[in-house]
Amino acid sequence: MNLIKICTAFGLFVLGATINAAPFISGNLGLNGTVASDPSSSSYDPTFALDGYLSGQLNFSSNLILNADISINTSDVSSSGLFGDKIATFRMDSLSATYILPAYGKIHSLNVFTGRVHAIGKEEFLQQQFGIKPFYSLMTDDWFGVNGVNIQRIYGNGFSYTIKPASLPIALAFLAYKNKDNEDDTEPTLDLKFGTVTKYFSAELMMGAGIPFKSEDPNGNKVFLYIDSINLHSAADILIGSSYGSSLLIQFGFENMIVKAASIDEFPSADDIFILTELRMREGGTQVCMGVFNIPGEKSTDETTGDTIYTVSNMPFIEDTFGANLTIMNDRLHFFDYDMTFGVHGTFSVPNMHFTDIPNFNDYKSDANFKVSPFMDVKIFGGVVKVLGQINVLDLQDDKGKAIKFSVGYKTSF
Repeated sequence: MNLIKICTAFGLFVLGATINAAPFISGNLGLNGTVASDPSSSSYDPTFALDGYLSGQLNFSSNLILNADISINTSDVSSSGLFGDKIATFRMDSLSATYILPAYGKIHSLNVFTGRVHAIGKEEFLQQQFGIKPFYSLMTDDWFGVNGVNIQRIYGNGFSYTIKPASLPIALAFLAYKNKDNEDDTEPTLDLKFGTVTKYFSAELMMGAGIPFKSEDPNGNKVFLYIDSINLHSAADILIGSSYGSSLLIQFGFENMIVKAASIDEFPSADDIFILTELRMREGGTQVCMGVFNIPGEKSTDETTGDTIYTVSNMPFIEDTFGANLTIMNDRLHFFDYDMTFGVHGTFSVPNMHFTDIPNFNDYKSDANFKVSPFMDVKIFGGVVKVLGQINVLDLQDDKGKAIKFSVGYKTSF
């Protein structure tokens, strides 16, 4: 029975129990426009890109919830106009159905999903289970919804079961799915996730394993089932302290740890490890954040040199794989009757470098970037208008036009 049949049967079953309920729709919407010079052009060539996402939730009752996430991004709409022919990517990122059943002092949730769901790094699990506000770093803010920046994300077809005791601040989830991020389509994956939220400590932890099934043994003999290795992955998203005071954010994740016969055959390399730590100090409305990061990035090969290139996408502030960031901001300002946040990011980063390359920093420093990014958020029209300017100080001398980027976006809940 394929996933479509499972979803249909599951949906009909729970729909029968809630057919008399009055459904309502809620969700989140984000849209952002960015003006920057085309990096492939030898001279200043401005482009205008649009990115956005829509996350919609249809509640048939307090028990049955359907959810869908879509995102869109365009490379440039300035040449052809908003309604002309253009290169654009439109994604149906996820589709899921959740049935919630309170029983025996616990809340049980069964979820059937396809696409990118249950990501770690944006506190989605903690928001769903505990109703908290997210505490992820502003460095990793994005405009791509579930398809955006995550420590560890799931892309596949499967189901999850979550149990949350009503009297304890914990939640436990078990996931089983077919991982479509893996080149081996026959690799089923099992994950275990734990979440907790207290006054001064919040955490979302996950450990999982991909188990590739084979129909032949090493000698080429046909077998019913042969497993010679498992592929481990893990992620952690931890906040020590209060979201409203000083705190320490720790985000860590790895993938591609190959284990064979009770021994580790292959450790994750630095380009398979996500690290972000950020110390946050607050006094009144002023907050100072100091962070370092190691982002795996998406791998590709330079056709001329044969070198591996790492591309960090979907982040407005971070475009390189390794670096440090300083943020100073105040989120208790007012503009007439509107609440406002104003601040500035200072980001030093190096492309194609990871933390294991620190001893060889001299080989990378010529490509280093230092970006100053003033930003402003204004709560207006039932949402938040976000304005960002960015100047790459180290590029100003060579090409002033390419060193500057500007974007305006809007996020709202409905």
